[in-house]
Amino acid sequence: MTTHLRVLRGGQDDDSELVARLRAGDWTALDALYGRYSLPVFQRCWRVLRTRHTSWEATHDTFATYLAQLPSVPPREWLLATGSRLAHARRGAR
Repeated sequence: MTTHLRVLRGGQDDDSELVARLRAGDWTALDALYGRYSLPVFQRCWRVLRTRHTSWEATHDTFATYLAQLPSVPPREWLLATGSRLAHARRGAR
């Protein structure tokens, strides 16, 4: 079974494997990470911003920043912390 099909069928790769695949250029790994963490990041942004549109923008910015940096820390913690930080920055810019 290909990696792509495994992700679509709900096969749970651990985060470190997904990050390794993403570093190797496997875009399905980004799809899997986004599917796993976009809602928790959105919820964190929503608590700060209280608007759906702006919260989704902050969520997408969080993932774009993650992709640009690919930090060596676990993605869950990094994404949630960065989402919160970006949401607070957006709120402060209003």
